[in-house]
Amino acid sequence: MEIKLINSESVIAELSLENEVQIIDYESIKKIAPQFNYDDVEGLWLDSFDNIVVGIIFIAQGQGSLIFAWDTEQKKIVHLTNGAYSKVLFFDGEYIYGICNVSCWGVESHIELYRYKFKTVDISYEGEQVDITSAAEDNSSVNNERFWIEKDNDTLKFGDGEKCFIYKIN
Repeated sequence: MEIKLINSESVIAELSLENEVQIIDYESIKKIAPQFNYDDVEGLWLDSFDNIVVGIIFIAQGQGSLIFAWDTEQKKIVHLTNGAYSKVLFFDGEYIYGICNVSCWGVESHIELYRYKFKTVDISYEGEQVDITSAAEDNSSVNNERFWIEKDNDTLKFGDGEKCFIYKIN
């Protein structure tokens, strides 16, 4: 699948599949969240995992972002939640994991890991914070990308360009 970010007033992205092209549009978001306003969009992040495309719509410098998932088989939004501070996502079939860079007045910038039960459609749902205090720091695996996440069996590796953490999924 090829993902082409469009980010126009009506279209989020164009997906080129084997036999068709699908359009993820902002109207799909507005049907679930009528208060959504395209004028507030500051950017997008998308990735695909088999037939699921997960994405972040960045709003208010990330503080008010939304996380969504599009199912290419159902041809619709199947997940929409609050994604405040999210930078990148990973989907494992059961949860969408998000690396969040929490940074606001009076709070030193730091990484938090959240997970969102897949197919949740509730923009007030903020996910559940994953306790990463037990995560091992492994700076030998630092990736040059500013924020990144990957999965290896039952382990998540994630980082912020300076530090890398390894977390065992329960």
